[in-house]
Amino acid sequence: MDSAYTAVASSPQTSTDYYYYYDGGFGNDSLVFLDEDKSQRFGGTFSGVLYSLIFLLSLVGNCFLLWALLRREDLRKTTNIFLLQLTVSNLLLTLTLPFWAVYHLQEWVFGQLACHLTVGVFFLGFYSYMTFLAAMTVDRYIAVVHAVPRPQVRTPRRFALTSTALWLVCIAASVPDAIYSETKDDSHNGKLCQPTPLPLHLELLGYFLQIGVFFFLPFAIILFCYCRIWATILRCRSSRRHHAIRLIFFIVVGFISCWAPYNIVLLLSSLRLLGCPALMGPGAAEKLGYSYYVCHALAYCHCFLNPALHIFGGGKFRSYLSLVHRSAGRLSSQNSMQRGSASHQTFV
Repeated sequence: MDSAYTAVASSPQTSTDYYYYYDGGFGNDSLVFLDEDKSQRFGGTFSGVLYSLIFLLSLVGNCFLLWALLRREDLRKTTNIFLLQLTVSNLLLTLTLPFWAVYHLQEWVFGQLACHLTVGVFFLGFYSYMTFLAAMTVDRYIAVVHAVPRPQVRTPRRFALTSTALWLVCIAASVPDAIYSETKDDSHNGKLCQPTPLPLHLELLGYFLQIGVFFFLPFAIILFCYCRIWATILRCRSSRRHHAIRLIFFIVVGFISCWAPYNIVLLLSSLRLLGCPALMGPGAAEKLGYSYYVCHALAYCHCFLNPALHIFGGGKFRSYLSLVHRSAGRLSSQNSMQRGSASHQTFV
């Protein structure tokens, strides 16, 4: 069971959150409420409203990016296919946001099956985004730093096999999260969609697998590859050099800014599970509660930040946006003319 979900399972009505930790050692596996409820009240409203806003921005941005890739771009290029898969991953995450927004503001009203599916889709989007972002970075690294022609290494068949294997790995990783979730009636908080309680060692394993495999490993790959790409671009005498460097810089900064705080909070939560004295004192749970809400929302912000970087940082996608704007303007003018013509005929 993955601990991004088990760390804090949002509850309804009173916006209570749960932390898994063990009183008096590791023998008691009961689920306990946070001692402080200021962060709980703050988190329910804050998360519900912000998730709704992120959903709208992300849906618009990623749908536009999806349209541009499918209608305007050459999908024989590996970079475009990777970008398409990243967009699909972002949309998977985005589609879970309305469910979590309602859950934070009220209670889980969607039933047991929806609980399984929402949790599974959330983690599939999370895992696949991290995986394909790292894979796309490696592909760019091979193409730019080593200047390997596509037919030699980056063949369509190898690419298809690699992509299929990565999706299967991500699906396999998300299935346990979907299975080990359940709905539960709570006398204080109504209907909950929460993780099935598991032994402490499995909870900790979930934390460290997510933090290590799905953050620090992709982060190390991305950082290494982009540093080498950056150094290679600096040596090139290209008129687009500074633009490429700036776009790479913003992509890396966006990735770190959105995902690093969230994973740091998960790391602190795992240390709390182990009884770290610095995280067991008065007010520690409340601070972790506030931090989790803010950092989790910040991680979701990457859903719309990623398409925004490509749309406003890339000339091609900016031109597509202008095309959509002009087309919408022409359509609006045609509708106005048709309405005007109909009104004229009515009063003649």
